[in-house]
Amino acid sequence: MLGYNFKEGDYLHVLQSYNRTFEKLHVMPNIHRHAGVEIMYVLSGKAIVPFFDETGKEVERFNLSAGDFFLLDSGRFHRLYTADRVTQIVNVEVSASGKQQFAYQRTVYQMTQGDKRLADFFAEGRTFRLFDNGELLLILQMILHKFPKGAGEAAELEALLTILFAEVAEQYKQNVLQYRGYAYVRNAVGEIENDIAGITPDRLAQATGISRVYLQKLFKTCFGMGIADYINRFRLSRAQAYLKRNTSAQIGEVAKEFGFHSMLHFERVFKKVCGCSPRDYREQMRAGREFWAIEKTTFANEETIGAYEGGRSLAKNEKIIQIL
Repeated sequence: MLGYNFKEGDYLHVLQSYNRTFEKLHVMPNIHRHAGVEIMYVLSGKAIVPFFDETGKEVERFNLSAGDFFLLDSGRFHRLYTADRVTQIVNVEVSASGKQQFAYQRTVYQMTQGDKRLADFFAEGRTFRLFDNGELLLILQMILHKFPKGAGEAAELEALLTILFAEVAEQYKQNVLQYRGYAYVRNAVGEIENDIAGITPDRLAQATGISRVYLQKLFKTCFGMGIADYINRFRLSRAQAYLKRNTSAQIGEVAKEFGFHSMLHFERVFKKVCGCSPRDYREQMRAGREFWAIEKTTFANEETIGAYEGGRSLAKNEKIIQIL
């Protein structure tokens, strides 16, 4: 039995895709769920995605920062909020059905043959996040550019979906192996990801239910560094990736965004690890900027770019299922 509501005889389809800017403190009006897998990528700002049971009670919450790739399992009730800043999100929804879109399109079963990573990934099926340094964003942008221009590009979309899921499966597998046997570390990393700007070693130990001394030993075993160094490196990797994509970003705002208590602290840590100041790094990225970097919304604000389900057009912002 496959996860993500995929069946072996199904074909994957891009149901909808958009690049959208949400105003600060935006609240999605309805708790809803999708028939397909939803992929969310935060380009800038902060997004909050709580999950609910069928009664509307919140059961889990993800706080997402810039650079987070977030995959939502099909059928999970959720709602989107934004924090106290404008937030830009790329979204791709993938559905599965027995309808073939073009000749020789492969089924889910055929896609997974010969690729154990993909087979294992589809078999598990779960909601999770990954921090992306740009590779996943590139693929998502290519999907947005190809969809929904015409049926002739369906084969290209299928190829891009295969590449995307294979890359996600590989990164997910690496994350799982990294923490194998260290459940406390995995939980701690999840806490760091959920509160990148506010987490401290003491709060982290409290959240995971073990002493700071023991957690420190586990971090040194897994990462070769202590908790505080890991948090700083994690924040720095996020800030560095953000500066790479947003070459007009203000250094002070980036420092604040990713939890550095002062711009001086941010510059000191950045130079120690990267060998140059954040300003110099930003200028280097600006000078040699890659074609896929994004600074402004590609499409009109709040516009859904192409949506269809089973051959019928969906109304703008139509929800597949609503419970509140």
